[in-house]
Amino acid sequence: MTIALRAAGAWAAGSTAPAPVIPTGTTTGDIMVLYVGCKPFSATINTPSGWTLITGTDGQNGTTASGIDTGSVRWAAFYRAWLSGDANPTISVTSGNVSLAVIHSYSKTLAAWVTPTGAKGSDTTSGTGFSLTMDANPGITLNDMLATFATIAGNNATFGTPTLTAAGATIGTVTEQPATEGSTATGNDLESSASQALCTAGTATAAPVVGWTLSVAQTGGGAIVRLREVDTQTFPQTLTATTVTSAATRQLQANKPMTATIVTSIATATKQANKTLTATLVSAAATMTQGLAFARTLTASLVSHVATMTRGLTFGRTLTATAVTSTATRQLQANKPLTASIVTSAATRQLQTNKSLAASMVTSTATATKEARKTLTASLVSTAATISRGLMIARTLTASLVSHTASMSRGLAFGRTLSALSTVVAKLTRHRSHGLPFLYTAANWGSVSFYLEVFLQALSGTALARLYNQTDGVAVTNSELSTTSGSFVRLRSTALTLIDGKTYAVQFGTEDGNSGAFRGARIVVV
Repeated sequence: MTIALRAAGAWAAGSTAPAPVIPTGTTTGDIMVLYVGCKPFSATINTPSGWTLITGTDGQNGTTASGIDTGSVRWAAFYRAWLSGDANPTISVTSGNVSLAVIHSYSKTLAAWVTPTGAKGSDTTSGTGFSLTMDANPGITLNDMLATFATIAGNNATFGTPTLTAAGATIGTVTEQPATEGSTATGNDLESSASQALCTAGTATAAPVVGWTLSVAQTGGGAIVRLREVDTQTFPQTLTATTVTSAATRQLQANKPMTATIVTSIATATKQANKTLTATLVSAAATMTQGLAFARTLTASLVSHVATMTRGLTFGRTLTATAVTSTATRQLQANKPLTASIVTSAATRQLQTNKSLAASMVTSTATATKEARKTLTASLVSTAATISRGLMIARTLTASLVSHTASMSRGLAFGRTLSALSTVVAKLTRHRSHGLPFLYTAANWGSVSFYLEVFLQALSGTALARLYNQTDGVAVTNSELSTTSGSFVRLRSTALTLIDGKTYAVQFGTEDGNSGAFRGARIVVV
């Protein structure tokens, strides 16, 4: 995945209304970044209609009165997702004497953009070594695109080659874009430069520093903008030969049927993940996946094959002879006793899945395994469904749950019918995020109420929607919406409580085995 600069427009100059142009070639899916720098420092850079101020980028480098080639400057950066028919923005700088503006457009390879964020910095010491240490680390990590902008107090100086560093991160080539910097003799004069670079490795542990060598001593300030893309799933999920490779793992997790095409694609995807997977192993895994989904009898050979493949896919580790030693499940399948070494192996696997495993759990597992075959009861099936949910959301398993799991495993191993279990598991739900995330900043909203509104249709079963707190990994209380209507209906939640500084996204989903459709969603502010 790589973000790339689509194009950079030319710098536009003015006093209170510079007129930058959207770069040629900007297209659907691109995100645009607009930067405006001006004098005097007391001027107000108004947010253009349809654009959003990028958090952390607006500032000034002091309170020195404006004059020709002198004085403190002010700046700000904004973003907008390009839409067909977009016109050039109208810029308004209240009480401005001189200003410069430019627009960058960027392309993505993944499904969506994360809300841009940034930081600002200033240099108030006149000199040719112009350096901006940003006031914060905007969370720079691998594959982030970094756009930097700077403005100095006069056009008597020009910018040299830009540099960009951030402790803990490796930054690629820094390129000035556009190649011709902004320069104007309007009013009290101004000079600006913009550049961009990719983070090629690591994660920043400190605020970034942007620098230039100026031709003449000057002062000024500027901002850095961090752009990031994310992968999302289409709702409802449609699995085709072209999309299955990247979605194979999620498809398995969703307990969806496996076709010959999907199995072949899984083999390809596994090889891409540097895992060894034979045709026999893929075939066995596909059969077993269907067996689990429909409560079919599992044979010893299938358990053996899937144990090997599951470790490779789930834990992403190289499989050794030790790693594929007989497991408790395989021992149960062959109706053999559980030894201390097998219990130890089970404990290792439990830790590899980031689940807590206490001594009591190991003891319970051994004890439960020694028990005679038991018929699964309704309460046991209910407990098994609870365990399934616990595993999916990485909850801690207690000793009693492990005991019930062992009993349930024996039921599967000896081919018992689990129709009740199929019914319970079918009620588990899946959600996928859609659209650009929303960063809630309380200071920007005042005293208002938020509601989630969606247009939803159930193609089968129940269609679901909710607002999801991506920062904390939880659904927003009272945001859950659902419908069984076969036609599109508009649904609105009760008033929602949002938390300052958290990022939110709309999620759609269905119960397992069902499907739905949506036309859109929005957060209503009243």
